[in-house]
Amino acid sequence: MSRLRRYELTAQAEQRFERLSGGQQARFQILLLELEGVTALLLDEPTDNLDLESAEALQEGLEAFDGTVLSVTHDRWFARSFDRYLVFGSDGRVRETAEPVWDERRVERAR
Repeated sequence: MSRLRRYELTAQAEQRFERLSGGQQARFQILLLELEGVTALLLDEPTDNLDLESAEALQEGLEAFDGTVLSVTHDRWFARSFDRYLVFGSDGRVRETAEPVWDERRVERAR
């Protein structure tokens, strides 16, 4: 039950998968991978289409995951929970940075 609690799924323990919300299904699938012994997760925009509660529960579950998590995300809040960042440059080089890199000028132009 502690793993269900970590992914905030304790209340859904007896519920059928099809009856879970999209966010609950996503967290449950990651939990199943963890239980199978997976040591690395590759996630593509994992917080897209999740409500705030589901995104927070996913982040808490991933923080307790005993393995490597590689994620592509535009979610600044989610990205800040990671301990290292890779930037893929237009020149084809990959650089490691201490914090997420955002092009603030592009954000300002979009507003």
